[in-house]
Order: sequence, then structure tokens, then C-alpha cells
Amino acid sequence: MKERILVIDSNALVHRAYHALPGLTTKKGQPIGAVYGFFLMFLKAAAELNPKYVVFAFDTPQPTFRHALYKEYKATRQKGDDDLIVQFPVVKDLIDAFNLPIFEIPGFEADDIVGTIARRCEKEDFEVIILTGDLDELQLVDNNTGVYTMKRGFTDTVIYDLKAVQEKYGFGPNEFVDYKALRGDPSDNIPGVPGIGEKTATDLIINYSTLDNIYENLESDNLTVSDRVKNTLSENKDQAYMSKKLAQIDTNLDLKFDKNSAILGNFDRGKVVQKFQDYEFKSLLAKIPKNIKEEGQPEKVKSSTFLCHMIATQEDAVRVLSKAKEYGHIVFDTETSKLDRIDPIIVGISFAFSAKEGYFFHFSNNFIFAEIKEKLQEVLADRKILKIAHNLKYDMSVLKTHGISVAEPFFDTFVAAYLISPGDRRYSLDDLSFMEFGYEKIPIEDLIGKGKNQKLLTECDG
Repeated sequence: MKERILVIDSNALVHRAYHALPGLTTKKGQPIGAVYGFFLMFLKAAAELNPKYVVFAFDTPQPTFRHALYKEYKATRQKGDDDLIVQFPVVKDLIDAFNLPIFEIPGFEADDIVGTIARRCEKEDFEVIILTGDLDELQLVDNNTGVYTMKRGFTDTVIYDLKAVQEKYGFGPNEFVDYKALRGDPSDNIPGVPGIGEKTATDLIINYSTLDNIYENLESDNLTVSDRVKNTLSENKDQAYMSKKLAQIDTNLDLKFDKNSAILGNFDRGKVVQKFQDYEFKSLLAKIPKNIKEEGQPEKVKSSTFLCHMIATQEDAVRVLSKAKEYGHIVFDTETSKLDRIDPIIVGISFAFSAKEGYFFHFSNNFIFAEIKEKLQEVLADRKILKIAHNLKYDMSVLKTHGISVAEPFFDTFVAAYLISPGDRRYSLDDLSFMEFGYEKIPIEDLIGKGKNQKLLTECDG
């Protein structure tokens, strides 16, 4: 079996994390979202892919050879926020704690370092996985190299191999740079050919494969496209080839790479744990890989499975609600047709009594809220049962409109989160579950859709 190396495009990942977790700070107000997201993804990839080696590639502040070729390269990018810039040293400090190598070469980008290491490791018969926050490295995909990235958020990930690239674009990784030469890349301010959009560029690459072949057919009048496309290709040939050079990753950098310096697990566990605690990365502690240097080191803690049950009958609902007396507490969250507290329809209610199991009451034509109203009122009015919710005031208001009152004692996790960290700005249930446990909620659009096809929650099947 081939040894696997994880090569990380660090700048792309830091930026992805920063924009996914804006405003996340420590209790002392230190910006930390980019760092947290970066290590969440690194540790997730390490757990899923089990690489033997890991290396990190970074950009440098200096201009690159691409800027010398085209002075407007990346000129449209806004200057990095101060809150982002100050997090790069923290990321590097934590990488050092894992005792893993960092590569950065003035005049080149992290992509070029990634490409060079990937091709060099392929020659030594490694399996290479590139972890990145964007898709620039898809041009590097081949039989030995894949790209691991996020489709959205942090938990929805995908590995691009040859087949996946072909399915996404209609052509393979070898044609990716030629595609960018035509289409351009607005994020990097690569101009491409004016007037050539995604569809035209894709059609040209599928039919002619390479930029050279496109221009050979253009010059021999065998290019089957409109006169407009022919004209813009002809007028912008130099720009097309310049764009190709800008998009092409340099895989032949002069760098020294010793695989023995990149072994994952060759670190001081206590040092990593202390730094994670300093930065309040409580949810990441259990994800730290096993340290191969320490004898008898226990395996990393595996997260337990959470069971979620759909309840759709009155009989099952009463059985679940009866558990409240046994446990002495009940956790609940109402799902409504709208956020307005005035006359909302209760679409469903979630309940839990432990961290391992939950229940969702999905109301429909066959199971209506009125069928459980009496039992729910009995439980929520019981002063021997602790009621726990997030933003309890809202849920109480919703229930009150349906004739149900909630009696003390209460515990509101929204209020608790504020009391623990009053300087923070992120107290939503989504944010807290992500920061405390690394759980990411499925986007509501997955359930109700988007735009003109968006449904009401009351129209969903559950």
C-alpha cells in the first residue's frame, strides 16, 4: 500500500475559515475564527484520510513571478482585514506545536509549493491528497493525486479524483489550465479572453482539448464557433496565452523536502493540548491525533453516535414525553412556520434528555399538535422538571399562543453563553454547536429550497 501525504494549501484554507466564521473571538476578544476553522479542517482531514505525512504551504507577502508577468494579477482583491492578518502567526505557531514543516518561498505562491511537493512525492510512489479551500489545484489531479476540499461550510467535503473532475467540468485536469486561459479567473484577476464565458470555454475545451489546438483550428478556419467568438479569440491570442501562464501551477520549485520531518504524530501532546486550551478550542481536543512518540498513549477519543428519532404518532409522542419525569429535565426547541411570534404554526418540536439521543415530533395531517397538547402541558408545567432551551423566551411565546405555559425551573443556553462570554458576538444555536462540538447544521435551503422554488416548512415532508 502506498504511503499517503497530506499537502495543505494553507492560505486558501485560512481565508475559507475566516469568511466562514467571521467575528469568532476568544473570551479576551482575540480574533480566532480563521485559526479554529483551519485546524478543524486539518484534524478532520487527518482523521478521515489517515496520512502518514503532512506539510503546509503558505504564500509570502512579496510579489510573485505572476505579478511580473501581469501587474494587475490579483489586483482586484481587497487588502486583508486586520482581524485576518493577525491570525496567520497563530496558525503557524500551532503548526509548529504539531512539529510539522511549513514551506513558503518568496516569488511563488502556496499553489506552486503544493504542486512541487505533490509531483515530487508521486515520483517516490506516494499517494498525495491536497487539502485546500479553493479549486485552483484541480489541475494537479491525476492517478496518484486528489484534492480534498469543501463544497460548503466545513463538514460537507469532497475528494476530487480524475472521475470527479470530469463529472464536474466535462473535461479532465489536464485541460483545466487551458479552460482558465479562455474563461479567466475573476478571483485572481486573470483576464482570459473577453467575451468567452463559462459555457463557451467549456464547449471549446471539450471539443478541442487545448489552447494550442483551438488556435490551430482557428487559423485553418476549422473552428466551429460563431464569428464573434472567432474574432475575440483572434484579437486576444496573446492575452489567452498569458492567462494560461498565470493559471499554470509551477511544479518545479527548488525546495528541500525531507519526509521524515513531516511525520504526523511526532509532537508533544501536552504542548498541543495546552495551546488548544489557551485558544479555547475545547471541541478540538478529542480530535488531536495519537502521538506516536509516547508509549501507552491512548487512541484519540471517538465521538459517540447521536441517534435522532422521527416521531409521527400520538402514542410514540406520549411515550417520549413521559421520559421527562424519569430524567428530571427536558430539552426542547420549537420549529415554526415563521419567526414572528404572532400566530406562528408549530411545524415540529425537538426533544432530548441526553447528549446521545433526540426526538423530533413532525406534525402533519396524520399527526397534529393538538394530539400532544395535553401531555406537553403536563410536562412543561411540572415544577420538578427542569426545562432547557436556547432563547427560551421565543419558545415560551410560541407555546403561549397555542395555550401552553412553561413553569420554572428554566435553563436558557443562550443566556448562559452570554454570561460565560459577554464580549462574544455569536450566540446562536448553530454557532455554539459548531464552536463547542464541531457540529455543523444542515443548511435550511437543503430542506425548503431557494428562490422561486422555496417551500414553506409546512409544505415539507420532514
